[in-house]
Amino acid sequence: MSAHQGGSFDVPRLEDLPDPAGRRVLVRADLDVPLAKLQPLGRSRQLRQLGPTLRWLTEHQASVTICGHQGTLGSPSDPDRYGRTVDALNRLYPGVTVAPNLSAHEGTDADPSLLETLAEGQDLFVNDDFQWCSLPLVSVIGRGSDDRC
Repeated sequence: MSAHQGGSFDVPRLEDLPDPAGRRVLVRADLDVPLAKLQPLGRSRQLRQLGPTLRWLTEHQASVTICGHQGTLGSPSDPDRYGRTVDALNRLYPGVTVAPNLSAHEGTDADPSLLETLAEGQDLFVNDDFQWCSLPLVSVIGRGSDDRC
């Protein structure tokens, strides 16, 4: 468990998961990689920071699917930015599956069934995309943003 100045709080860790061996794990990741003309996507911070999580899961014999969103779906100079991101992920982390870009499915009008589709057949969920935790994204909270707790 992690300690925080002025008190303590429990933050779940990968080690707190049930044994992932033989299980399918959905990992919510930060895939909003900035456009970079000169730098290969495989060198981006967002994709490299997934390494410890993905390696731990695969070393523990989990089958991993990565999901996340990427802002602007393309530009005239880079129309297949997400495709390049998927290629970079496949080179960095062989054996993981990458779900389609969630950008078209997130937001205030998002259909909560997206999460059901993403989670279908998955056994565990890991959120490795903390920067988006405060937003009411269906792939993070599992319901539309207009739902009330």
